[in-house]
Amino acid sequence: MGILSAKGYQELMMRRFTNQGPNPNSSALPVVDSRSVHERVYDEIRIGLSQGAFAEGQALTIRGLATAFGTSEMPVREAIKRLVAEKYIVQLGNRGFQVPQLSSEAFRDVISVRVKLEGFAAALAASKSTPQVIRRLHDVNDQMREAVEARDTRNILRLNEEFHFKVYSITGSETLLDTIEMLWSRSGPYLATVISMDDRLSVFSKASEMHDAIISAIEASDPTGAEETLVADINFAVEWYEKQRSTVTEKH
Repeated sequence: MGILSAKGYQELMMRRFTNQGPNPNSSALPVVDSRSVHERVYDEIRIGLSQGAFAEGQALTIRGLATAFGTSEMPVREAIKRLVAEKYIVQLGNRGFQVPQLSSEAFRDVISVRVKLEGFAAALAASKSTPQVIRRLHDVNDQMREAVEARDTRNILRLNEEFHFKVYSITGSETLLDTIEMLWSRSGPYLATVISMDDRLSVFSKASEMHDAIISAIEASDPTGAEETLVADINFAVEWYEKQRSTVTEKH
């Protein structure tokens, strides 16, 4: 089992980029997207980074991304230029590009800030939730559990992110959401590594259990419990990843 293949990612991006839903024969009106092409490419790459569609150190080419998005190279070049300036992607000496591979110190720095901000967001969410929100959180987590059972790695990563951001959106703080989103884009590629190493998907199976605990704490209007369980969810995956990476490093 590995990360999303080049063909799989191309199919995913083409479907999302052209606004095709799961049922293209539906009579529903298509969603109108007013963003420019390069803005859409930029957004989709950012989403791919945060969801773990790209692995640490993965090489990227403008031509390959243009093919994946079904567009010309110009908007991809503009999006990549912006992503490099924001340090989400690094430019190599041979004019190629690469997903950053964070050092242990840099990775821990990002995670330490994530823990503080996301724990705070969960605590705040516990004081603002509604029965409708709780139902949506249960629905997303149930779908994630089904994806784990089906070994559907693409949807596991998507649903894991969707669950977390549904929690954070309860806060109503755009500043908090934007900051957390930025941190996920920087740390997201490690999830691709986790899912490629975790043959039994034990990390994500455990995550769905922890999500249940997060929902219970939010439903009980328990800020401390919500913060503690969400922080535990992040730390469990991080500690598993660091242990596995350490083992791989020792072997080499």
